Amino acid sequence: MSFLLYLAQKGLFREEDIPELSTQAEHAAGGVDEVLTKGGMTADQIGHLKTEYYGIDARILEGHKVPVDVLKLVPEESARHYQIAPLDTTDGVLEVGIVDPDQTQARDAVQFIASKLGMPFRLFVISVADLNTILDQYQNLSGEVTKALSELDTGAGSSYVEDTSESVSSADSHEHEETKGGETKIVEDAPVTKIVAVILKHAVEGNASDVHIEHTGEKVRVRFRVDGVMYIS
Repeated sequence: MSFLLYLAQKGLFREEDIPELSTQAEHAAGGVDEVLTKGGMTADQIGHLKTEYYGIDARILEGHKVPVDVLKLVPEESARHYQIAPLDTTDGVLEVGIVDPDQTQARDAVQFIASKLGMPFRLFVISVADLNTILDQYQNLSGEVTKALSELDTGAGSSYVEDTSESVSSADSHEHEETKGGETKIVEDAPVTKIVAVILKHAVEGNASDVHIEHTGEKVRVRFRVDGVMYIS
């Protein structure tokens, strides 16, 4: 029995409406959740119904940000393909969100990942919208680096050196400032400094052992090695 049929038998709509609702769900970015929401249901109501049907607790993110060390436990490619996402770890148990528990391949993927990590796991039903929120978190690093790079492009012509008496333009020394004692220190607002700070911040938070920065022509690719696996930003 499908989830939509289950809802129909609960009197939420007619069984003859199922084909049309299924078609709408296939073309909706948010899947069945989006269709039901347009029909007047709240996220809490949909989550409760899924818990009843699947026998799996629902999890509504409500702005929850997945810690970096938890996010890295499930590769982004797997999260996108199987529509699963790491949520948290509690008492050594990996909590994983899954959009459609009926998908055997998605469940098998979670089982494989958990076995590889040597961790027990617990599934939670999540909405497509919440899945996309987590997928966006995988992109945070590349977004911050891109922003820093854009600042580098716009700020290259206005680099500076400054001491306590006056400021002068200098393209060759935009990352430093002179003090009265002649000591040189890094200027925190320098674009290159921001880029390095962002990269190192995410490397430390993600327990990366290596950082690889590669020029690919028009773009720069940053990769991190975590537990022997390379992750692309």
